[in-house]
Amino acid sequence: MKNMRTSQYRKKQSATVTDSYKHKKDSVCSLCGSSLFAKYTFTRHLINLENKSKLSVQVRGCKNVDCTNHTARLKPVVYQNQIVPESAYGIDVYALIGHLRMSDRKTIPEIHREMLEAYPHLEFGERHVENMLNHLNLCIEQSGKNADYLSAYFSSRSQDKLLLSIDGVQPEQGHQILYIVREVQSGKILWSSYSRYSDAASLEKTILLPLQSLLEKAKLSVVGWVADKELAISKAIGSVYPNVAFQHCQTHFLAAMKAPLANDDTEIGKTLKKNLVR
Repeated sequence: MKNMRTSQYRKKQSATVTDSYKHKKDSVCSLCGSSLFAKYTFTRHLINLENKSKLSVQVRGCKNVDCTNHTARLKPVVYQNQIVPESAYGIDVYALIGHLRMSDRKTIPEIHREMLEAYPHLEFGERHVENMLNHLNLCIEQSGKNADYLSAYFSSRSQDKLLLSIDGVQPEQGHQILYIVREVQSGKILWSSYSRYSDAASLEKTILLPLQSLLEKAKLSVVGWVADKELAISKAIGSVYPNVAFQHCQTHFLAAMKAPLANDDTEIGKTLKKNLVR
């Protein structure tokens, strides 16, 4: 009897990192201003270019029973900016696969082989790469063309005021940047596009102004923006949405605050070691 062929699927690996995402204790509803209550916490795995993580994610809702967000499942913005709905792979994996296909013109087998060689912890086959490309292409193709769909989608949620986040993902230095705009409360991706340029003028022209026109057609208003502390993004949002509240992502802010403290701590440790040796 001939031996059975070895399965092409890679053995599933255990998560190497654990992390948790929670709302701030004093978080309030963006629609009515009421406080939020914790509904439940769920766990899941997320595979990005760095590692495979096991995440704990807190879900909250609005305490106001008359508010749309009372029955909504609100997840932390910093968590939503990393994921693609209904996928185990992070947005950075999609960004790199899309770049290899659209910019470098590589075939699916070439992309699959290159990704597994560079990132051994990835656990997909060629068919999965093809599905991810199809999903990404659909999002980019439909950006700016789906006013009727967005109107119906948010109408079904009894929501006409949107809180948006924008994030640019550059998987590796020198690659194009994949910009994603999401509606924070629903997690819905409203816009996605690649760009070689990250200056304010380019962001206005290629993303924010077309998005503004799209939302006006859908009769949806923007009540707030969240983004990391990139000057170009802040400037572009301030130009296109001058009267809309804007807030930097607190996780990115705290990470930026942590960096100089970590450097100082390292220098103190070096000084102490030198003095002890003496």
